Amino acid sequence: KGFVSFVDSRFGAADTGTAEEVLQPTDPLYSGSPSSIVPWETLGLEGRNFVAGAPTTAEIDTFSLSGSATVPIRVYAGLDSAATLEERAALVVLELDRTGAADRAAVVVVTTTGTGWVDPDAAEAIEYLYDGDTAIAAMQYSFLPSWIQFLVGTELAGEAGEAINTAVFEWWEELEPPRPKLLLFGESLGSLGLETALSSGSIDESLDNLTRSDGVLLTGPTASNPIWRQLSEARDPSTPVWKPVYDAGATVRVANQPGDPQSAGSADWDAPRVLYFHHPSDPVGYWNLRTLWSKPEWVDDPIGYDVSPDVGWFPIVTWGQVSADLIAGFSAGPGFGHNYSIDFVSGWASVAPPDGWTPEETARLEAFLDAG
Repeated sequence: KGFVSFVDSRFGAADTGTAEEVLQPTDPLYSGSPSSIVPWETLGLEGRNFVAGAPTTAEIDTFSLSGSATVPIRVYAGLDSAATLEERAALVVLELDRTGAADRAAVVVVTTTGTGWVDPDAAEAIEYLYDGDTAIAAMQYSFLPSWIQFLVGTELAGEAGEAINTAVFEWWEELEPPRPKLLLFGESLGSLGLETALSSGSIDESLDNLTRSDGVLLTGPTASNPIWRQLSEARDPSTPVWKPVYDAGATVRVANQPGDPQSAGSADWDAPRVLYFHHPSDPVGYWNLRTLWSKPEWVDDPIGYDVSPDVGWFPIVTWGQVSADLIAGFSAGPGFGHNYSIDFVSGWASVAPPDGWTPEETARLEAFLDAG
């Protein structure tokens, strides 16, 4: 109780602040703007970062060379925007209506991490991919860092995932065709929240729920993710736990590196597609109490390409090492550990590419964003 009280006080105070150089947007296409029904001061620290951080049309045009980039829509509801999860989700839907999101090429529903964070690399990747013709919707359910929220309890993430995905699904299904593509995204604790909302009794039923949308990208899944566990348990026994293959990859696939989805080919990959990015060295995918007394599968041969070949399992010790890595969070370089910053362009281009998009453009966008 003392620990919870301390972190609530510390991170609750931080959530009321605004990062340096983050300014309230004036464009009505962003929540928190003067035209928005969601006040700027209610968005929370990460909500303000998100709505104020979209690329400009000039920046998008620098890559696309189209000269006709669209201002991307970003809508968000913070903890102080409404009292309940359902009310916040309803605000998000009202913001989608207000900003004209129904006329965009793609609408992305993000189930956020513990602090309400939307990975800026994930958001920018899809916005550049579609020349700005997108709307991204998210909401906050906590101000605690994911590793603390994970220890305190993951139920809230699942409830938030259910609230926002249900609300946006219902809004989207009522739209007159042609509707925008509906894409789902979750990273780390956000992926757990999304999966909890859409998981069912079997891997096939869960995939049916996910593919009610037009595509799903999940990065850094936790060991507690219900669908990730189903996928691992139902995988082809010849495939490792860090890259499980189910049903020959007909609907769901797992990538470890940006080139994996392309190298696997897409001719036999049914749409809608579900794609996981999971680094074998990501401790978030392995942390559980059983490691205290039971040897985990991730130390079996073949060992992950980015895991030391000298790794072994020792009771208590290995669990402590994974726990330390868990707290370290994003300290690993891009493409390793829990840092998925270089994987999003490949991920979105594989899940739901715009018409005419090519692997060469994927490589060009990766280089462009990396240089930026």
